[in-house]
Amino acid sequence: MQSSSLLQMQRDSHLFVSLTRGTLSYLLTASDYSSAASWSESLSIPLPLGFMLSDLDDVLAQSLPVWAESIGWDIVKCRNDVCLLSLCEGDCVGGVSLLVSPEYDADEFRSLVLGVHAYTASKEMTIEAISRYLEVLEKPRVLVVDLGWDEIAVYHVSRGHSGSSREGRVVVRESCVEEEYLRRLPGLIKSNILSVSLRHDVVIDLLNNVRARRIVGAQSPHVQDVLRAYITSALINMKDREVHTFGTGSDRGIVLVSGEMAQALPEPVLLLSVIDGLQLRGTYEIAVDGGQRMPAWNLTLTGKSLPLSPNVVFENTYLYISTERGASGSRGRLAFRGLLAERHDGDVSNIDKNTVVPPRRDPRMIVGQCGEIHSFSVSGGGSVLLQPAKSVFYPNLERRRSDGTEYLAADFSTAVDSIIIDNREIPIRYGPDVHTNSRKISGWVQGLPAKMKRRSI
Repeated sequence: MQSSSLLQMQRDSHLFVSLTRGTLSYLLTASDYSSAASWSESLSIPLPLGFMLSDLDDVLAQSLPVWAESIGWDIVKCRNDVCLLSLCEGDCVGGVSLLVSPEYDADEFRSLVLGVHAYTASKEMTIEAISRYLEVLEKPRVLVVDLGWDEIAVYHVSRGHSGSSREGRVVVRESCVEEEYLRRLPGLIKSNILSVSLRHDVVIDLLNNVRARRIVGAQSPHVQDVLRAYITSALINMKDREVHTFGTGSDRGIVLVSGEMAQALPEPVLLLSVIDGLQLRGTYEIAVDGGQRMPAWNLTLTGKSLPLSPNVVFENTYLYISTERGASGSRGRLAFRGLLAERHDGDVSNIDKNTVVPPRRDPRMIVGQCGEIHSFSVSGGGSVLLQPAKSVFYPNLERRRSDGTEYLAADFSTAVDSIIIDNREIPIRYGPDVHTNSRKISGWVQGLPAKMKRRSI
């Protein structure tokens, strides 16, 4: 990492460059301490077939100036076909880090364009960083879903038993869907999980082509649906009770979704793939890294670079609430009425759990139907208060009274952008045919929050 003169000017910036098998990602973060403003820009691009580490400087010299110009930053100087990263005052980079995945032999590799040696994103470094998520995010449990093209890894992070969720040794448990199974999976996908009508051989060819190209964005609805079915089918075979019961306890955790496939799908489609694939129910927060930013975050958590805020990594965070098995009601009937009580300050740390603090703004009335997913945008922190129908129950919400009415309630912090309430029958049932799925899945995706514009950090 190179030093910066911007600190003396009350400004600072840092460029993270991450290289995985098939993808190159840029993440530029900047801060203006005089105005307390921060922002970030990111980009992921697919690498050409046959790419080798020795080709990196050529790819950087071609792509980095174009991206820099598109975001209005003067960060690359080119002369006589030689391009070098510019460390200077103003809208220029104050420091740079290069992170390379273990597939490449990056020992002693130095990028001439960036002017730095590479760090290797080893499994040991990843586990070391993940073990610090509990403290950084202030959560009792974290579930990390890393959706790679060659391997899908799920990490469950918690503390060992010691009488307190904030004490004891951090335990990281890993479950994997390995490359051999992912390679065979396109031929195993059943038509009753798809919502588009395609021949089986077309599905196989499409997925094999997508995996070979390692796409960074699927525009076609057919590709999106087939990839959704692929991720769901891969995750549903994970037989890990701690994963499946992640949201059913009293200690609310957070699910973090990242990886190469995470940037290939629209966020609502990706959320549905992960929720249904892992059969996650109950109450938890969920956040998506759709730009390959977690490798840079992991690097900072291991002390090899300047600190990076989680708000840079995850554009939006959602509070997810679902019904309980056997208590989802009849499809189309009323599932709940309720209120969203938002507070501008978002301070929920000292709330008496048996009362509802008067909100800073008038509560919003919300309603939901059985069999559907509903989402409600929020800001400033607050509480969601639900009155379920007689046949509906939300398992791990708190009972509270407000104005003489009893509710099931959950608080949310200022980090939460939307509340997702899932009233579908458990277990989730696809099929029996593509036409039925087309109607159901389309409705479920539309019920999930659309990805919002990145907020200032």
